[in-house]
Amino acid sequence: MNLEDWAGAPVFIAMALVWTSQTSLAQESLTYDPQAEFTVEQLREDLTFLRDVLEGNHAALYRFHDKASFDASFDSVFARIDGPMTELAFFGLIAPVVAMIDCVHTRIRPSDSLRAYTRRNDVYLPLDIDFVDNRAYIIRNYRDQTPVAVGSEVVAINGVPVSSLLREFLSSTPSDGHNETHILYWVNRNSHSIFSSALGYPESYRIELVEPPNAATRVLIVPGMSGSEIATAVEERGPQGRMPPLQLEVIDSLKAAVLTIGTFVSDPADSFHEFLVTSFAELESRGTQSLIVDVRGNYGGHPDNSVDLLRHLADSTFTYFAPEVGNELVHPVEPLETAFRGDKYFLIDGGSFSTTGHFISIVKYHDLGTLIGQESGGTFICNDNSMRLTLPNTRIGGRVARTTFATAVTGISREGGIQPDHVVKPTVDDLLAGVDVALERVLALVAEKRGATDF
Repeated sequence: MNLEDWAGAPVFIAMALVWTSQTSLAQESLTYDPQAEFTVEQLREDLTFLRDVLEGNHAALYRFHDKASFDASFDSVFARIDGPMTELAFFGLIAPVVAMIDCVHTRIRPSDSLRAYTRRNDVYLPLDIDFVDNRAYIIRNYRDQTPVAVGSEVVAINGVPVSSLLREFLSSTPSDGHNETHILYWVNRNSHSIFSSALGYPESYRIELVEPPNAATRVLIVPGMSGSEIATAVEERGPQGRMPPLQLEVIDSLKAAVLTIGTFVSDPADSFHEFLVTSFAELESRGTQSLIVDVRGNYGGHPDNSVDLLRHLADSTFTYFAPEVGNELVHPVEPLETAFRGDKYFLIDGGSFSTTGHFISIVKYHDLGTLIGQESGGTFICNDNSMRLTLPNTRIGGRVARTTFATAVTGISREGGIQPDHVVKPTVDDLLAGVDVALERVLALVAEKRGATDF
């Protein structure tokens, strides 16, 4: 598989693999041939099917790009289908068109058979690479036998400049509006999979590096690792990335607490509400005066849970959804009499989207507290109530969002995420040391307000 076959596809494929369990993939056929080609007629039929589904069902297809732009893009892809091609090559053609919609809930994924094949047969870059200020750095090395210095800057892999790969990631990955923070969040947290897919899963990786501390240049050949080997290495090195879904940590020395809300999904149904009741009762009993609500890496969930949390935080009546949404959440909501009345701070980042974007927009609009971190991955408006689609010949699948959900706010842009009051971005040294600089900043703000010098 060459790089051209994968153009436009890597983040879609990596996300699809993250979202799909290995159990379901293991049930797919073992006979899939990734080099099998589809005819021009089959591919054009799939493209027409995709176009018809999007035009007939998407809630806001032309919100960010007009119909003429989409027509030109589809017509261009149609013309480029001038000979047989593999599923993967076709996927690379249509992925950027879907990304043009600028809707994080509308996406395509490779066929179940291709994903199963990838899980079983391909090898991965055994490195975690994070983009910091548009430059790529090695943060973790999962192959102990290969002496790669963490903190090294990656200039190129297999002859492909990292700058070119970054442009590809940004242009072919769905996000709400023109939000790049969300895309980089996904790339940084799934980098070994995303870089591998972008390069066609080679057996080894020729990496051009600039190594610290003397900025020495070096070329290193790194053998790939299987997905199971990387999973084992990740487990051995301890958890990375997202915080526990729901957690309360009280810091008595500051009369503060950190409430981690890693999801608005409730499973079982009443567990989210019960967690809030228990947590806020503890805050009351401990005399907590400052509350830090951490919604970083929260991909969303049910709006009822978002409203439930807001009722524990708001100091006046609020309306959650705009009237055009047309459900019960368009009516005014009263805060609880026991709502938290102290200082409130909110940690946000590019992983805060969907329902979490709605939540942050209400916090921002009603001035419920101070936002710290990075631009959120979502904003006050997004599309969901998605339908599934499967292209008839290649069996490429996906989802199409059919309904727009907007919160009852004004003055917040739909073009990107919500900006924090205090922008805090980790440096390479912070990432290597595992320092949570955003949390450190908010604790410093709390301490400063309380006049504390030691926490």
